[in-house]
Amino acid sequence: MADKDTKWNAMLENKGLLQAKDVLEKYGIGSETEVSVLEQDDFRALEARGVKPLQLKQLKRWCEAGGSACAAEMLPSSSTVPPPALTSEEGVTESALTNEEGETESESARGSDDSEAEKSGEDESANDCEVIGEQETAIAHEEAGNTNGKRAATEGTESEAPTKKPKSILTAAQHTFTQKFKPPPSKVDKPRKLQVRNVTGRGASMKKNGARKGDVKPDTLKKRLEEFPTHFLKIMGGQLFCEACSRNVGSSMSAVQCHIATQVHTTKMRERQAGSLTGVKLLKCITEYKGIVSAESGGKEPAGFAVVPEKVQVVRGEFLQQMLRAGIEIKKANKIRGWLERHMAVPLLDDVKLVQQYMGPLALLEHNTLLEELKDQFIGVYHDGTTYRGEAFCIILRYVQADLTIVLRLVKLAFLAGSMNNTQISALLMHTIAHDMRITNCSVLSWMHDSASANLSSFNDTLALVYPYSDDNTCIPHTDNHVGEAFCTPVLDKFMGLYNTMICKTASASLRLFAEITGKMPRHAGKTRWWSTNDVQELSLLPNLSNGNLLRWADKMVEEEICPVIAPKMQAFLKNKEKMNKFQIEI
Repeated sequence: MADKDTKWNAMLENKGLLQAKDVLEKYGIGSETEVSVLEQDDFRALEARGVKPLQLKQLKRWCEAGGSACAAEMLPSSSTVPPPALTSEEGVTESALTNEEGETESESARGSDDSEAEKSGEDESANDCEVIGEQETAIAHEEAGNTNGKRAATEGTESEAPTKKPKSILTAAQHTFTQKFKPPPSKVDKPRKLQVRNVTGRGASMKKNGARKGDVKPDTLKKRLEEFPTHFLKIMGGQLFCEACSRNVGSSMSAVQCHIATQVHTTKMRERQAGSLTGVKLLKCITEYKGIVSAESGGKEPAGFAVVPEKVQVVRGEFLQQMLRAGIEIKKANKIRGWLERHMAVPLLDDVKLVQQYMGPLALLEHNTLLEELKDQFIGVYHDGTTYRGEAFCIILRYVQADLTIVLRLVKLAFLAGSMNNTQISALLMHTIAHDMRITNCSVLSWMHDSASANLSSFNDTLALVYPYSDDNTCIPHTDNHVGEAFCTPVLDKFMGLYNTMICKTASASLRLFAEITGKMPRHAGKTRWWSTNDVQELSLLPNLSNGNLLRWADKMVEEEICPVIAPKMQAFLKNKEKMNKFQIEI
């Protein structure tokens, strides 16, 4: 054994790895054979254990150089060739040990075999023997029984020798080739630290599952549940467990009191209680929904609730609610339905039935939530509509909380067959505010909308009389647009007429020429967007006027006879100093 250590120390000193001897032996490397079977994961683990980069590089060279030479010396698998029965240091085999004195060697061996067979009938293999010396240290990775991924220890044991299970069907030469030319991983591909559970406890604990010596008795644990009944405590694995925080709690009275006084526990408690309260509210809405369906259908009940337990109804409704809040398409629920049912132990529905059965109760739940939130609040009303494929009319209520936080709530999104007049707008607003949201006339303080004639007439003719404390606030961009329309800019307007004619869609040559001179396509004024003409003047005219690009554009069009009627007029305009002075002032 001493000669072996001397030889191993000489190898390490020759390779410049003597300083890393302790780390290598703790990792399970004690011979040249083990060095030859090292893999990339082993090098990463050794680097994490403190092996220096230069030593690690030398170790890799040693592994690559000795891979093919040591492949033939690797031990065969224990499943193909049974290890021989080795003798101990005293020269006696394990089977020759006797239990009784005075018997012969052969009789005692047979007696020992018989007694061992009677004591343990499961160990029928003749391969169970003591493995010492070089054979034990040649074992590479112990995959079974070594949960933290370390290599087998070099210390001798009396148990069965662990063997390395082959990971692939590569030959020794192929394995050496693949390891030698294996591309190095990126620096971001770092080995992850294995998280293992300390089953023997922590600190002064000697019990499993982290239980302490000073823990109270089970009867005292039950008293803790009675002393704190509303804090979601339960007994799990002989310990006190908080379901709200998902963690163990000390069993002493002071530990429980400290835990329930923390901000984390208080927050988790409110969230859990809110979840329970939501379930109660959802069941009430389901009952209310049944009454509405029964009244509208002549006494019939809605489908999907008669024989379904209340717990299942709550889970299905909350599942649809969370899908809607997350903005996930309901049809995607079918893809995770099986996984959810296995782990939640609650049968769900497909996307069609889920919407058909639970969209009505959820609409009632949302409506009741808005009623509670908007009760006794002073509100302002936003409303607007669009005429894309019919009329979509939106109503948003705004109020200010006690801490001056502004809150907006969408209360109505109506899809109509066509545009509304002022009387229809007034009727829809009054029905939504008074009937649906149950807001009194004195609580409405303002109306906010665009300056369309129907909206202005709606307030002046009807809403101003019904809601006496409200005022009308038209859209500020509309007002600004009207102010801009009152500006007198005759020279600028004349040039804009020439410009708009030059860049119309039919004059593609002038557009191409403008892009060649300025580097950008000319801007167009929109017919509906406010202040689009000012955007054209700011982005296309003003910068090109100061650098002379507009004049070069007009000269080039006249030269190439593009727009023969308009181009000369623009050229004459840009060469007129009096008009150019006024043009620069107005723009």
